[in-house]
Amino acid sequence: MSEELIPLNQLGENPYAQVLCYPHPTPLEVEARLKELASLEVLGLLMRGEKNVGGLKVLGKGCDYCDFKIALDDTCVEAIQLLGMLGLANPNKIDVKGQKVSPRDVVAACLPDPSTLGERAKGDCAIGTVTKGIKDGQEVSYYIWVQLNHERTFRKYGHSATAYSVGVPLAIAATLFARGEIKQKGVFPPEMLDPRPWPDMLKKHGMTVHTLKQIRY
Repeated sequence: MSEELIPLNQLGENPYAQVLCYPHPTPLEVEARLKELASLEVLGLLMRGEKNVGGLKVLGKGCDYCDFKIALDDTCVEAIQLLGMLGLANPNKIDVKGQKVSPRDVVAACLPDPSTLGERAKGDCAIGTVTKGIKDGQEVSYYIWVQLNHERTFRKYGHSATAYSVGVPLAIAATLFARGEIKQKGVFPPEMLDPRPWPDMLKKHGMTVHTLKQIRY
């Protein structure tokens, strides 16, 4: 399998920036990502795999498009938009009375610690994926999701359903690493893992996986 090591100082240029901030990189996003990699002492990215993005070799399972969506209420959306309009979402440091500070860091420092909000969360948390493609010559769609109630989850585990839903998959991944069931080395996305052990392990931690299958005839 061919591979190419791209130094960090070249990753801000196309076509590397397209992979670094896939699929639609912006100068601000690329700059922030490069600073993040530098802070982690990353020297470069190794381009290798069977898939092709912008002429570059990458790991993948044949997914042509991927999107992420999150449900927010109107109040939250308006607050986020206002922060953007005022420039308070800016991650870059600015001068304030002789001190260099990031507006986004100031906003984050003013917000309450998320770990203290668990008992105040109400309703349910649902996290799912919609996967569409061709299987056996038919258009098939799978909706796979887990759903937890915030209040019941806090009473049982001491965390909100959101926090618990984030932590459990990480704990499962650590368990699979410890067992030697994850063979890959280096940095790779979770989509590259074998999904088969996960439903049963999630269920053992109180997260039942539901599946809805639709076929277009």
